[in-house]
Amino acid sequence: DGNSQAIAEESRENEHTFHWFLIALTIIVLGAASVNQIFPLFLKLNEGLNASDLEMSFILSAWTLGGMTASIVAGKLADKMGRTVVILAGMLKATATPLFYGVALNVFVMAIVYGINGMSFMTLQTAGFALAGDIMPEHKRGRLLSRYNTVMALSWGPAGLLIGGPIADIQTRVLSVSAHTAYINAFITSSALILFGTLVFFTKVKKTVDKML
Repeated sequence: DGNSQAIAEESRENEHTFHWFLIALTIIVLGAASVNQIFPLFLKLNEGLNASDLEMSFILSAWTLGGMTASIVAGKLADKMGRTVVILAGMLKATATPLFYGVALNVFVMAIVYGINGMSFMTLQTAGFALAGDIMPEHKRGRLLSRYNTVMALSWGPAGLLIGGPIADIQTRVLSVSAHTAYINAFITSSALILFGTLVFFTKVKKTVDKML
């Protein structure tokens, strides 16, 4: 009947929107995580902060602390302000923070910047999970949720091996660029990828989701 057709059509539209959300999220996660392996190396460079092991631990711990704080707050804000608004805020912070890695003047400033980056990533993960739950067709929720988790798992290593590492290596080994400059260029590439994913989210997901919810 007409009601069943309407439900089926809504389900198809939701799944289509969810797939665009995954595409945007994949680009963003790859961009954000692409510098995870080279960031600790950057901290140790003599041309940069020349950070000690203790200072590195302080900076890296700031990411975790920022992420924990964001995880607590992001869910509440997503309920109050809307999923897409909070996700966009996280995307914009994720886009901006890598650009500041090369200009952080000391360990304390770098810890603040990296802590904000941690906040941005966990904001995306938390609010993104809420959004995914809203738009997933109920009868495909398990299957689609596994795809969401697969995208988030890209941050555990593949992005650095496939993107950030090669970008830095090509510059240093082939183009004879200094390691400091190569890493900064990799950070800029990271920001560019996140920005591209943000544009995909804004044009293909946000308007549709705002009409649904």
